[in-house]
Amino acid sequence: MIDAVTALKIARKQADGLRHSEDSLFTLWEQAICGAPVLVHDVYGRPSYWLVPVVKESYVVGFVRLTDAGDVMDLGSFCRDPRNIHTCPEHVTGISMENVRQKMNAVTLEPGEVAGMPLFVHDGPVGRETWRVETVLNGAAHRWFFISSGGIYERPAGSILDESSE
Repeated sequence: MIDAVTALKIARKQADGLRHSEDSLFTLWEQAICGAPVLVHDVYGRPSYWLVPVVKESYVVGFVRLTDAGDVMDLGSFCRDPRNIHTCPEHVTGISMENVRQKMNAVTLEPGEVAGMPLFVHDGPVGRETWRVETVLNGAAHRWFFISSGGIYERPAGSILDESSE
């Protein structure tokens, strides 16, 4: 697994190559910078890949996704309208850790159930990114809560998303 410094260098090189692209998708990449890389884990908590934000002003206008070896998997825009920076998110993770905690505080836990720290994961394929909070009950992993800007869902801890049903 490459480290965050290496991920940032690779992402900067990739972003620099797109700054003057004629593709309207990358209009906002002019004068943008690469922000701090975020390590994305699999649902079990193992490091999987890097997500590097491309930031202009205080908005995430795009991203570079890198494999654990540093190869570029994909890149793109997070903006609904690439001509309007205000349609871009403020966090490459969709919502802040504080927002995750607030949403988790609204969840009713069972007596004795304790929520752990949020972890940024991909739930299923690469790109299906969300925050995961694992709860523990009676000393064992109990539930996984998945929290994003789009909402919250849960399933028993350790159960994998059935992609065949989609």
